Amino acid sequence: MLEEGLHKMAEIAQALADLAVTDRSMIWNTDLVEALELDNPIGQAAVVLHSALYRTESCCAQSREDHPKRADENWLKHTLAGRDDAHRVRLGDRPVRLHPLSNAAFQPSEARRLIRLRVAYPGLRGRAGPPIAVNLFTAIQISVGIGPA
Repeated sequence: MLEEGLHKMAEIAQALADLAVTDRSMIWNTDLVEALELDNPIGQAAVVLHSALYRTESCCAQSREDHPKRADENWLKHTLAGRDDAHRVRLGDRPVRLHPLSNAAFQPSEARRLIRLRVAYPGLRGRAGPPIAVNLFTAIQISVGIGPA
């Protein structure tokens, strides 16, 4: 099944080689944007398929009918995958770190958890108001519009 998908991906990649962008404008080039938006998911799919064939086990998000069991003795490692400039998928791996590099607990200081924001007040006609310190979670809530303003 995976090999069949890989063959189909190769056919699609071959068809994309014939793709041409005819719009040469430098402003608001929707042809170019659409071509790039097509190339990206095709490349992602190729990398995912190659990675799935590379790992001969079923674990976590990867489930294979031909390899139904987890195989830690061979696959307790991270799969590294990417595409080069010639669109060839490169695969590798690195070991899983089972123990922390340090036993010291990380304790962030209060000063590091605070950030400085400049808040625009309505009465200042768009000018920034004085800097205020807020906790990072509140700053994120404000920036996405779900927290107190």
